[in-house]
Amino acid sequence: MDELRVASRRRGAIAALLVVDQFEELFTQADPAVRAEFLSLLCTALQRDPALWIVATIRSEFLTPLLASSFAPLVQRPVMVGALGREALSQIVEEPAALAGLRFAPGVVARIVDDTGSGDALPLLAFTLQQLFLRVRDSGVVRREDYDRLGGVSGALVRQAERVTAEMGIRGISESDVLRIVSRFVTLDGTEPTRRRVRRETFGSAELVVVDAFVEARLLTTRPGDGGVVVDVAHEALFRHWAPLRQDLDARADYLRRRSQVERWAQDWERSGRDRNHLLRDERLRAVMGWVNEQPGLWEESPLAREFLETSRRNDIAWLERLSDSLAQQARLTTEVDPELALLLAITAVEECAPRPAAFAALHAALEASRQRAILAGHTAWVWDVVWSPDGHRLLSASHDHTARVWDLERGEQTCLLRGHSRQVEAAAWSPDGTLVVTASQDGTARVWNSTTGEEVVVLLGHEHRLTSVAWSPDGALVATGARDHTVRLWNPRTGESRALLAGHQDWVTSVRFSPDSTRLATASGDRTVRLWDLSALVSDGSATEVTGHRGWIDSVDWSPDGTRLVTGSRDRTARMWDAATREQRLVLHGHQRDLTAVTWSPDGSRVASASRDNTARLWSADEGAAQLVLRGHRDWVTAAVWSPDSRRVATASRDTTIRVWDARPSPERLILTGHTGWVRTVSWSPEATALATGSRDGTARIWDAHTGTQTRLLLHEGEVRGCHWSPDGRLLVTGSYDRTVRVWDVRTGAALLTLTGHQEGVRRALFSPDGSRIASCGRDDTIRVWDVRTGEQLTVLQGHEAMVRALTWSPDGSRLLSGSNDATARMWCAEDGTQIAILHPHDDGVNAVGWSPDGTLAATASRDRTVRIWRVPEQSQPQAPELLHLLEQVDVVRDLAWSPCGTRLALAYDDCTVRVWHLAEEVELAVLRGHEAWVEGVAWSADGAQVLTASGDGTARVWDAVVDKAALLAVARGRVSRGLTAQERHHFLLPEAG
Repeated sequence: MDELRVASRRRGAIAALLVVDQFEELFTQADPAVRAEFLSLLCTALQRDPALWIVATIRSEFLTPLLASSFAPLVQRPVMVGALGREALSQIVEEPAALAGLRFAPGVVARIVDDTGSGDALPLLAFTLQQLFLRVRDSGVVRREDYDRLGGVSGALVRQAERVTAEMGIRGISESDVLRIVSRFVTLDGTEPTRRRVRRETFGSAELVVVDAFVEARLLTTRPGDGGVVVDVAHEALFRHWAPLRQDLDARADYLRRRSQVERWAQDWERSGRDRNHLLRDERLRAVMGWVNEQPGLWEESPLAREFLETSRRNDIAWLERLSDSLAQQARLTTEVDPELALLLAITAVEECAPRPAAFAALHAALEASRQRAILAGHTAWVWDVVWSPDGHRLLSASHDHTARVWDLERGEQTCLLRGHSRQVEAAAWSPDGTLVVTASQDGTARVWNSTTGEEVVVLLGHEHRLTSVAWSPDGALVATGARDHTVRLWNPRTGESRALLAGHQDWVTSVRFSPDSTRLATASGDRTVRLWDLSALVSDGSATEVTGHRGWIDSVDWSPDGTRLVTGSRDRTARMWDAATREQRLVLHGHQRDLTAVTWSPDGSRVASASRDNTARLWSADEGAAQLVLRGHRDWVTAAVWSPDSRRVATASRDTTIRVWDARPSPERLILTGHTGWVRTVSWSPEATALATGSRDGTARIWDAHTGTQTRLLLHEGEVRGCHWSPDGRLLVTGSYDRTVRVWDVRTGAALLTLTGHQEGVRRALFSPDGSRIASCGRDDTIRVWDVRTGEQLTVLQGHEAMVRALTWSPDGSRLLSGSNDATARMWCAEDGTQIAILHPHDDGVNAVGWSPDGTLAATASRDRTVRIWRVPEQSQPQAPELLHLLEQVDVVRDLAWSPCGTRLALAYDDCTVRVWHLAEEVELAVLRGHEAWVEGVAWSADGAQVLTASGDGTARVWDAVVDKAALLAVARGRVSRGLTAQERHHFLLPEAG
């Protein structure tokens, strides 16, 4: 190439001829950049030197891609070299031989010409003449028998290859191994195999035996190159004429093509100076690696390709980790604005990029913010209203598409289509027994329907303008409708009879609501007032009392469940609470960025929901007016927000044509156990998971029904209860108290069966042994004591800790104890004789909690130093100390820990008011249980590992559903989203196109 560059700069030189043989190797061996550079140099040289001639030989099948390129003008006066005639072939055989002093006996040349056939066999002919020369150079004459013994033109290469293969067989190398090694010298870009140069040092010692034998037989050649020795095929004709090799290549054609492609990429990367922009990434890399992993031989055959792919993989992992962290950051920033997008980003970070801690933290944050539980789609236009059925199992929606629909929430399906209105349906309501529904429409009518069959029961006619609202009285006797004619009408919903006309508003009536006792009606209007009507006489004298104060239209009104208060929502962007008797304003709720469209009071009276044109719904405390939750996800105005009968869910309607159902609970626990008057210090599940035990600073232990949360037993101490634990058979409960006693209780009767005394200070933990025959306790007197359950006798005292013993657990086989102390150590003891087995030293502060894995092979310790340490525990017969396996740095001080029954998960109780569940093998934080209002003091698993019980300084114990593994966590997350990332979003966040 350097000489060619020099030639391109020459001026005024005499005519020169440059011959480029095997021009096709520009397409089979060179990458596109090198090929373009070489051809550009040829073009430049020709332009600068009119006396330069270039003759190139190229296989005909590679002429088309050359002519299709921008270098087609290089091809001038092409000459197709066809089959050579007999006379030309005779000259090719005889004249070079004569120069070498070689003669042919009569008839031999004709025989050779006949066997050669045409010019495409010239490589074979060259090899044959070379072999003949080596055989007869002493005599200088080629006789017929010499030629026949060689096997002729077509058989020369084949015989040589077969001879070497046979010799290899004698040496224990099979034909398949020989073919595998020889095929490394083949590349396949088009339809025909071509040569591939291989560095000698890439072969193993056993493979070099074959390579050297083929080199000695002149079937392979060697030459210096690339800093070592390069081995090449001497004759490509071998690929076509040696049948076993040809068959092997045919069988492996797909592999050879793919290998050639990977090698070209690797060479591009090498020539670029190993620029990482040439590395593979994303789906392209994964597709290649999927193929490569099925072809392990490639690693040995192509060291550069191996290095290229390994570097690509490392680069891709690093890129994916960076992308995962970036997506996690974007998700955290998006959580409060668009929880669904945040979830999608976090899911993508974990599943498509890398399961990094930041990605899981973002996933938990998004899950906490994402309250959406279902989307009901089917309406073809804006949805104006949605209402829960009295039993909470169905929803009724009203839409701009002229229909109302009934939905089954369990199945998420439409069960009834109410069609009959001629214009958009603005509002809807259920009868108290759920058998009927009523709808109000802009066609000026209200209609009553059978909620199961969809049959129209009665039409309510009388308003002079479009209807805007409708309500059914709680006693079922009346239906009220409001309209743009400024009036309210009361109807008998069974007969359709008009019972009363309520007039007085000066603008559209936008909302109507009956009081809980059905004796009053509240109506809201565009005239900025709410009117309260006494329905006892069912007549209107226009003297209804007014509620005023809003500075804009009032679009919604609702009663508190006890009928003492009202809430209103207005286009002045506020919701307001009023005393229903005095009509005095109690609270103003600020937060929405646009007009409010709806307000409703929760059935339990504790909260209010509001909907707004800012595309959100908000939940508020009804007593303080504090904002609790913002429900984000709708893509257009939220037109309605209604509570489920149990106050645990909210349904919203929107102009985006969907109805959405949200989890409205302040925190996601399944049960909250309230009743203690002090901090809850300790918790325990019964073995059958039907009952729960708690111990508190209030000096009591309590037993609760695990399904209902009902308290069933109250057990009294004279000091705070710091430990409680069930016996294996579930009949007894042991408690430890700061009154210095350990007590054993009959769970069925609540009677104290034993009071164990001996501790000199308060008792912090008390636990039954796995077989239920013993109790171990520890306390502020720095000791651990073991007791006989049957007799109450103190069996042994374990001494050695230099400060209060805060934590204690039995080994699963009951032979050992593990304790944690304020002296910053955990210690392992023989439970039988009380001897100390080992000291676990590394913590930098007091050890708050200890736990033994269910299989007894691991132990966990947690400390005020904000670490959790996992130890490998040797069998009791082995003298070595436990080995530290993992050190898990934590976000805050860990106060307690518990192994799941399956041993794969660890629940940790934190000072930051959370409980976090870790999957140890997957190294994933599966859950962040957030809801306690003070530090979490204790944690315990149900026997089936499906639930977690927690104790807190907020005076409550709570039961939570537990996530099993990463797949379950991601399944929960995917269940919260209704879509995938769009192509535009994927592009914006630097993600590859979805497959």
